[in-house]
Amino acid sequence: MATARTVKDVSPHEFVKGYAAHLKRSGKVFVECFNLESSAEYVM
Repeated sequence: MATARTVKDVSPHEFVKGYAAHLKRSGKVFVECFNLESSAEYVM
C-alpha cells in the first residue's frame, strides 16, 4: 500500500474523520451535546 503524500491522496470521508479526531484530542474544539428537539423554533 502506498503512503499518502497529500490530502488529495486520501478519501474525503477518512480525512474529515481523522482531522475531527485530532481536533477533539488536542482540545481545540469543544463538542457540545444538545437536543435538536428543544432547539427548534417551531412546535409541531
